[in-house]
Amino acid sequence: MSEKCADGANDEIREEVAALRERVARLEESVNYLRVYISNELHSSIDRVERRVERLERRFDIYLKLFVGFFVTFLSLFLTIMFK
Repeated sequence: MSEKCADGANDEIREEVAALRERVARLEESVNYLRVYISNELHSSIDRVERRVERLERRFDIYLKLFVGFFVTFLSLFLTIMFK
């Protein structure tokens, strides 16, 4: 009788172990999916930031050139008027 109980308990334990292994496998798949998703999102975000920085650098260059151009123009006009 105790052998039947022991065999029944072993069967239950085997079933639980099998169920846990299946759950671990599903969790590993989920973790791998999340790793890929996070990696893709991170690269996408980095690309967006890089494009934004490039746009800002171009805009800064344009504004700097405009400022220098106006400054030189007004300085030359000022000096021309002062020493005329």
